[in-house]
Amino acid sequence: MRHLKTFSGFINEYQTYSDYKNSKWGSPDDLKQDATVAAKKLIPVDWNEADSYIKTVVDQSDDKKGIKFEISLKTGDILHAYKLGSFRTHWEWYLNKKRLSEGEIYNQLEEKIYKPFDRWQRQYDMQDKYYMYADDSRSYKAGISHEKFVQGLYDKLSAADKKRADEHIEKTK
Repeated sequence: MRHLKTFSGFINEYQTYSDYKNSKWGSPDDLKQDATVAAKKLIPVDWNEADSYIKTVVDQSDDKKGIKFEISLKTGDILHAYKLGSFRTHWEWYLNKKRLSEGEIYNQLEEKIYKPFDRWQRQYDMQDKYYMYADDSRSYKAGISHEKFVQGLYDKLSAADKKRADEHIEKTK
């Protein structure tokens, strides 16, 4: 029975404030701060700059539906965070009422925040240039996938931006 109780921490259920009544952590302020920290990770800017992209964080929790925060962004988008499980920064995310993964939200916000060349350059500079030497097949596949993604961004650039991109590639070799 003890093992089942331990395992219950991994079950993804919507949490309510009553789930935290016997816990040292889990007050409305704690969870608001947790949602804000998790939201900052979704914004594709420097960590210290991410605060400036968050307009408001509003607690919309309900005893029956669970803990929910609405986070309004400077871009005009609205994030909804539903608390899943008891672990910190474990949230279910909706961007403009559409459920998306954290990576999908990051990419959509990146499209809105950055111009095409700047977005390509960010992704190019983050690229693992040595993925082909990876012993782990997951790292290798992730490297191939990211390389294709960066190539897709390059293909969408204007002719002038492609020239700038080519110069950047030569400069970083």
